[in-house]
Amino acid sequence: MLGCDVYWQADERRVRLNAHLIASGIAATGRRYSFLDRRAPAHRAISYWIRTVDARGAGRWYGPVPVPSA
Repeated sequence: MLGCDVYWQADERRVRLNAHLIASGIAATGRRYSFLDRRAPAHRAISYWIRTVDARGAGRWYGPVPVPSA
């Protein structure tokens, strides 16, 4: 895996949050990642998605993780 992209989704539209691929790094014991979304809509239920990208450029989606509106 080269890395991943973070998206939020409201209705049918997914919006990529990071400008550049978040590099996966190399660790035999695994890694922890975090991403702070400062642009999340305040009064709208959304879901987050992660799209991993492998060395061939193929992607795989993980999610959704729903977040209720505030």
